[in-house]
Amino acid sequence: MYASAEDRDIPFVVDLINRAYRGVGGSLDGANEEAYLEGDRTTAALLRADISARPSASLLRWIDTDSPALTGCVWLEPFGDQTWYLGSLAIKRRLYQPKPKAAPKK
Repeated sequence: MYASAEDRDIPFVVDLINRAYRGVGGSLDGANEEAYLEGDRTTAALLRADISARPSASLLRWIDTDSPALTGCVWLEPFGDQTWYLGSLAIKRRLYQPKPKAAPKK
């Protein structure tokens, strides 16, 4: 279920984004930018500043109905007539691993 992220969600969103794009403690949940960029992708202060500076944008969080844990987030911001910016799309990849396909029968 998607809902608008609230201030209390910010630390969890920051952790999710940093894990998805950089990995934390050897735990990489997504794209690997570590070879190109150092440090965290975002911080709570930067995310709060973005939210304050862009009131028309929406930071959405995804919560699974089976668990109260944050499993995804996305930033959506209108950029004019029928144009939207989509950013900070991140998921906990381990939750969405495809199941192995059965070997073909011979």
